[in-house]
Amino acid sequence: MKLLKQKKGISTIIAVLLMIVISVAAAVITYIWITGYIGGTMSGIEQQSEQMQISIDAVSNSSSTAFAVVVRNTGDITATVNAIYVGTSTSNLVAATGVTSADVAVSSTGSFSGTYGTGFVKGTTYTIKVVCSDGQSATINFSP
Repeated sequence: MKLLKQKKGISTIIAVLLMIVISVAAAVITYIWITGYIGGTMSGIEQQSEQMQISIDAVSNSSSTAFAVVVRNTGDITATVNAIYVGTSTSNLVAATGVTSADVAVSSTGSFSGTYGTGFVKGTTYTIKVVCSDGQSATINFSP
């Protein structure tokens, strides 16, 4: 019968050192991943906070086809109004004519005028939608 040779493994000290190195490496990788994730999330929040935000303060009409809209910028950056749409409901809005694109500074108002091709009928409720360059919009209903 042969005697079995005892195989020697790595020493206990080297094994402990290897486990410490692996643990520290895992902690560093986790730290880098978490800080990158939080940094990306925070930058997304910052970008969302700086945006155009508009509302419509008032609408008036001076004739059967002409109207004026007062737009308020409640956002963090200058809003550029590109178009105004008018219709008897949100599903049949048409672009108003005579509307010129203009900026509305932060925390201020701007007045825009245009004409509605088919004309306003007293007693009918109309929807007016103001649209900015970034797609931000505000809608209001009014009756002439």
